[in-house]
Amino acid sequence: MAYSLCVAGFTMLGARLGQRVGPLRMFRWMTAVFLAAMVVMTTSASTAVMIAAQALAGLASAAIIPSLVVLTAHHYKGKQQATALVVGILSANIQRALVDNPTIPSALISQVDLDNVRFVSNDRLLDTMSRTTATPDQVDAALQINADARLRALNLTFLLLTGLGLLAFVPAGRLPDYKPDEVPG
Repeated sequence: MAYSLCVAGFTMLGARLGQRVGPLRMFRWMTAVFLAAMVVMTTSASTAVMIAAQALAGLASAAIIPSLVVLTAHHYKGKQQATALVVGILSANIQRALVDNPTIPSALISQVDLDNVRFVSNDRLLDTMSRTTATPDQVDAALQINADARLRALNLTFLLLTGLGLLAFVPAGRLPDYKPDEVPG
């Protein structure tokens, strides 16, 4: 909960800070902060420390997300950009779901390669999870996270595309209001 609130509440501030220090520097620093927060969260013996670490991870993510969007837009063009954005959204959804899900421990997460997250079917994930030390409950949780993350990524992508399409109405509203027989030709 603390993670989600911090991401939602501080993303705009993270974008502003990224403008000041540069997106690559911000991405690198905040990834290190995020990693440190995750280590503290997994090793904490206190609930208060765990919640504080979740909040710190959320603040770091709030800075990582806008920096990642800027870096993606700069380094990828055309179709590559769209693919990278969707994969980035999927990866962020999976990472957030893993943080929010206490069923899957960090030791199990380290057994699965999350550096190259793509749209993976549940059958392929089930095959991957069979080569880990996951319990049946953890496998079920991972399958649910995968399905939910893919759906959220697609929903967000469609929402972004819809917003982009709606932006076309703004310049179209300034076009002259010709009647069919008045069109210059």
